[in-house]
Amino acid sequence: MSVVLPQEFLTRMEALLGAEYPAFLAEYEKTPTRALYKAAEVPFDFAAEEISHLPGGYTFDLEKPGNHPLHHAGAFYVQDPSAMATVSAVPFREGMRCLDLCASPGGKTVQIAHRMGKEGFLVSNEINPSRCKVLYSNVERMGFPNVQVTNADPKRMASWYPDFFDLVTVDAPCSGEGMFRKYENAPSEWSANAPAFCAERQREILHYAAQTVAPGGYLLYATCTFSVEENEGTVEWFLEEFPGFTLLELPERLQKVSSPGVNMPFARRFYPHKAAGEGQFVALLQRDGEGVRRDTPAFTDGREHIPFEELRVLEEFLEGTLEKCGDLNLCKYGKYLFSATMPAAKENTFSPGVTLGTVEKRRFVPHHQLFKCFGSRFLRKLELASDDKRVMQYLSGAEIDCDLEDGWAVVTLHGLPLGGIKVSCGRGKNHYPKGLRVNGL
Repeated sequence: MSVVLPQEFLTRMEALLGAEYPAFLAEYEKTPTRALYKAAEVPFDFAAEEISHLPGGYTFDLEKPGNHPLHHAGAFYVQDPSAMATVSAVPFREGMRCLDLCASPGGKTVQIAHRMGKEGFLVSNEINPSRCKVLYSNVERMGFPNVQVTNADPKRMASWYPDFFDLVTVDAPCSGEGMFRKYENAPSEWSANAPAFCAERQREILHYAAQTVAPGGYLLYATCTFSVEENEGTVEWFLEEFPGFTLLELPERLQKVSSPGVNMPFARRFYPHKAAGEGQFVALLQRDGEGVRRDTPAFTDGREHIPFEELRVLEEFLEGTLEKCGDLNLCKYGKYLFSATMPAAKENTFSPGVTLGTVEKRRFVPHHQLFKCFGSRFLRKLELASDDKRVMQYLSGAEIDCDLEDGWAVVTLHGLPLGGIKVSCGRGKNHYPKGLRVNGL
């Protein structure tokens, strides 16, 4: 492939890279690397090779990965390897409270949710409502039970969560110079004024993001652009504005495949000619330990008690369907019933936790996320092998044969939930959402 790059961009990159410029330019004649983040310990039935410097990262050879059953099961997320390097830089520990401030479509959310463990909690935020739907669909598909999805602006997030999070990730909106090879229209939409405009917006976002970081917590700043103004310039501005933060050195495995930041060696630049991927800038900062980590958000909890009749119907369903349900944090938010471990604001909350379903005419109607998040708890499980024809029958929306007692069951692949069925007389009525089904089978 060949990409026509803006001349002003090329002039700046030649000055920036010097002797490395020809190697950088040559990459744009090549096909981009296809990679994925593996979020479950399951075997691949397609060609995949581990990326040595990215735990969980693999290059792969697979047509239409979104149609693959393991993708539907939440085993992997397709992601550029440069973008994967961002969250890979964080020293995670069990039980961290995290915020992904500019989260859609969800690649970094997937990595954070996977690496923070079952005891952690993540608020995944996207200000744009339509992009927030995409974000939620990926959270749902991956089956993470401890993720709350919001669509608030950074100022509001700062007012809700002062001194609260152990990790705040800002994958900032940028001029997108690392997207020139990925998106056909990206080079023509770029302008020489874009970096200055984006840098101003990035600084505003970081101003509010800093306020949500708990004492001793981390702030991870990243862009997919090469502009010094948006990268090192923004970090330099931030350190002047917030002297309580320190720029940290990234792990050695990432240093080996990246270049030091311009006059800022602890920040790292990932170039396509140095390592697989389209390009990324990463800076990991840590707040000093002075102050007190806040334990509750600064808003009125929007979760409501479930009305008695609805609660009775829900509990009857759960007790007859799950092996264990006593530890679920049951609540109502809007028209849906949820299991939500943390308070949720009354506004700008797309999903406070795991959507369990609704009560309609004294009957509980389960939501797809119930099967995805709590599939391992189901009393009735239909475990399918990769070569079982019922896998693709199920994903296409068809009824399937199943040797289970009547009732609600979960369909699994390598132990990972695909979704739900209602079993009756040896047949499973399909409840895989229509919008997710694979067509043309």
